[in-house]
Amino acid sequence: MRERGVQTSIHYPPLHLTRAFRPASAASLPRTEDYATRTVTIPLFPHMTAEQQTLVIESVEHALRGVRPAAGTRVPWSAS
Repeated sequence: MRERGVQTSIHYPPLHLTRAFRPASAASLPRTEDYATRTVTIPLFPHMTAEQQTLVIESVEHALRGVRPAAGTRVPWSAS
Protein backbone atom coordinates (compact mmCIF):
# COMPACT_ATOMS: atom_id res chain seq x y z
CA MET A 1 0.00 0.00 0.00
CA ARG A 2 3.00 2.24 0.57
CA GLU A 3 3.75 2.13 -3.16
CA ARG A 4 0.29 3.56 -3.78
CA GLY A 5 0.82 6.39 -1.29
CA VAL A 6 -1.34 4.95 1.50
CA GLN A 7 0.20 4.97 4.96
CA THR A 8 -0.41 2.01 7.24
CA SER A 9 0.77 1.34 10.75
CA ILE A 10 0.54 -1.30 13.44
CA HIS A 11 -2.94 -1.13 14.91
CA TYR A 12 -2.25 -1.85 18.57
CA PRO A 13 0.51 -4.07 19.90
CA PRO A 14 -0.66 -6.76 22.32
CA LEU A 15 -0.69 -5.08 25.72
CA HIS A 16 0.92 -8.01 27.51
CA LEU A 17 4.01 -7.47 25.30
CA THR A 18 4.37 -3.74 25.93
CA ARG A 19 6.98 -2.39 28.29
CA ALA A 20 4.34 -1.21 30.77
CA PHE A 21 2.68 -4.61 31.16
CA ARG A 22 5.51 -7.05 30.42
CA PRO A 23 6.87 -7.16 33.98
CA ALA A 24 3.45 -8.07 35.39
CA SER A 25 2.44 -10.50 32.68
CA ALA A 26 4.03 -13.81 31.90
CA ALA A 27 0.95 -14.76 29.91
CA SER A 28 1.15 -16.42 26.56
CA LEU A 29 -1.71 -15.19 24.39
CA PRO A 30 -1.12 -16.79 20.99
CA ARG A 31 -4.41 -15.65 19.43
CA THR A 32 -3.80 -12.08 20.46
CA GLU A 33 -0.25 -12.21 19.15
CA ASP A 34 -1.37 -13.76 15.85
CA TYR A 35 -4.11 -11.16 15.40
CA ALA A 36 -1.61 -8.37 16.02
CA THR A 37 0.62 -9.64 13.19
CA ARG A 38 -2.26 -9.40 10.71
CA THR A 39 -3.93 -6.13 11.71
CA VAL A 40 -3.03 -2.69 10.43
CA THR A 41 -4.46 0.78 10.72
CA ILE A 42 -5.38 2.53 7.50
CA PRO A 43 -6.12 6.24 7.01
CA LEU A 44 -9.44 7.31 8.47
CA PHE A 45 -10.21 10.86 9.48
CA PRO A 46 -13.25 13.16 9.41
CA HIS A 47 -12.28 15.33 6.44
CA MET A 48 -11.11 12.69 3.98
CA THR A 49 -11.95 13.70 0.45
CA ALA A 50 -13.75 11.32 -1.88
CA GLU A 51 -10.49 10.92 -3.79
CA GLN A 52 -8.59 9.96 -0.62
CA GLN A 53 -11.28 7.46 0.32
CA THR A 54 -11.17 5.91 -3.14
CA LEU A 55 -7.39 5.63 -3.01
CA VAL A 56 -7.52 3.83 0.34
CA ILE A 57 -10.33 1.50 -0.75
CA GLU A 58 -8.64 0.61 -4.04
CA SER A 59 -5.31 0.09 -2.28
CA VAL A 60 -6.85 -2.29 0.24
CA GLU A 61 -8.60 -4.20 -2.56
CA HIS A 62 -5.32 -4.42 -4.47
CA ALA A 63 -3.43 -5.62 -1.39
CA LEU A 64 -6.01 -8.34 -0.71
CA ARG A 65 -6.15 -9.69 -4.26
CA GLY A 66 -4.86 -13.21 -4.27
CA VAL A 67 -4.89 -13.51 -0.48
CA ARG A 68 -6.24 -16.89 0.52
CA PRO A 69 -7.35 -17.32 4.13
CA ALA A 70 -6.43 -20.45 6.03
CA ALA A 71 -8.99 -23.25 5.87
CA GLY A 72 -11.89 -22.60 8.22
CA THR A 73 -11.05 -18.91 8.64
CA ARG A 74 -13.87 -16.43 8.10
CA VAL A 75 -12.73 -13.08 6.79
CA PRO A 76 -14.75 -9.90 6.15
CA TRP A 77 -14.05 -9.87 2.42
CA SER A 78 -15.07 -13.51 1.95
CA ALA A 79 -18.23 -14.11 -0.09
CA SER A 80 -19.21 -17.12 2.03
